Amino acid sequence: EVRELAERYADAWERGDVDDIVSMLAEDVVIAMPPMATWFAGRDGVATFLSDFAFAQRWSGERFEAGERRVRLVPVRASGQLAFATYRWDGGAFRPQAIQVLTLRGREVADITGFVEPGAFAAFGLPDELA
Repeated sequence: EVRELAERYADAWERGDVDDIVSMLAEDVVIAMPPMATWFAGRDGVATFLSDFAFAQRWSGERFEAGERRVRLVPVRASGQLAFATYRWDGGAFRPQAIQVLTLRGREVADITGFVEPGAFAAFGLPDELA
């Protein structure tokens, strides 16, 4: 069940499918992105974040910009939890963006913590880019 949820989550994230992601979330889900002080709570809050920010624009490393949004998720484990290395398209290759750590409650995602620290990828033995 966890593998199926992980595959579905990664696929939905890569397609930018807000409705599919929200359908996997607990009612009281929280998403946070350290070191940013911003966080969103509840399915509606996370849906707003995804549609208005994460999937509407791309992160340049310093700010959100308009433009093509393409990402790839690579499954990893962080402190024994389900996690994904998120790579963003950057003109010729996918480059590190964030490590998403998911906390599951039964068959739902109860918490998403996106560590926006590309330098952390090396600690997971992950490459600096994906072709």
